[in-house]
Amino acid sequence: DNFIKTQLDERYKIVKNNIEKYRDAIENMVSALYKTETLTGADVRKIIGDFENEQGYETMLQSNKSEETQRDEVKKDLNLEKTSSEKTDLNE
Repeated sequence: DNFIKTQLDERYKIVKNNIEKYRDAIENMVSALYKTETLTGADVRKIIGDFENEQGYETMLQSNKSEETQRDEVKKDLNLEKTSSEKTDLNE
């Protein structure tokens, strides 16, 4: 289908452009990984945020929530799904 191909081609170009645009930030992440062997989400967001600030880019980061807040939200969602699933089991 041409529509799907066109959509995929457009997305591919956007992703390729962003990888090229953020190459230095990616290199910084690789360097940090060589030093520490692990990076947290907060580490990645800091590296990207610092890079965007240095370049004067508008941020592409989606959330400024702390990792702890994000974990709590995921746990809450999982508990809601579990509770919902248990209710479904009881109704059967």
